[in-house]
Amino acid sequence: TKIRILSKLTPANEILNMEYHKPEFIIDELISTGLVLICGRPKVGKSWFVLRMCIDIASGNNFLGKFKVNYTKVAYFALEDNIG
Repeated sequence: TKIRILSKLTPANEILNMEYHKPEFIIDELISTGLVLICGRPKVGKSWFVLRMCIDIASGNNFLGKFKVNYTKVAYFALEDNIG
């Protein structure tokens, strides 16, 4: 019920006073671990951008020649592509 749900909520002042660990970045100051959304209008190059990002992460190269990358394994699924 509503009363049980409300009793489990954390007050805002408690959230503001919490100490959080520093995020772990895959691409320094740009992409951290966790959920990342790349959004934009159709046909602006989102898929190519992410593919370049995956190649740079998997090879350990700086992303876009500027951002330091923490090398790791990558899985890229281009599910929107129509092949044959």
